[in-house]
Amino acid sequence: FMDIKKIIICSLVGTLLLTTAGCDTNSSATRTQYQEADSLINVAYRANDYNRLEILADSMRNAGLISDMKSSYWLGYANDKLMRKRIAEFFWNTGMAAFNPDEDKEDAEVYAEMASRLAGLKCTLGEYEAALKVAQTAVSQLQQMGHDTTSNYTNLIIYIGYCQSR
Repeated sequence: FMDIKKIIICSLVGTLLLTTAGCDTNSSATRTQYQEADSLINVAYRANDYNRLEILADSMRNAGLISDMKSSYWLGYANDKLMRKRIAEFFWNTGMAAFNPDEDKEDAEVYAEMASRLAGLKCTLGEYEAALKVAQTAVSQLQQMGHDTTSNYTNLIIYIGYCQSR
């Protein structure tokens, strides 16, 4: 059964890869491919199929169909759900470290989500100083970008308070 799923996933990714060859990144066909890639990832997410989510996030990034930021987020998310907490932490740390607010404006919400999940994970692991540093850095960054009205921003503020009380 798993082999059939892998074959289907590989064929879907392969189809997307073949259709991206030679496309202008501003064309409507390419935008459609990005939307299809997001859709495939969303289907795996809603199905709680974290192994497939992990494969898709990596494959789609390699194909240039999702950003490194989104890939890091989804790889971290999948590994967190698969109880591989340190691997999730690695991906979220990697994604946050690579975030460039001048170039990655469209991934600001992904950055906020990643920061919120990473701070929460570090709190769960009892690493309050590290969680505080993550949350404070992200809050500052989100304020500078004008993204300080989202639920992830609010979660980060809550983590700051929680860490300070610990």
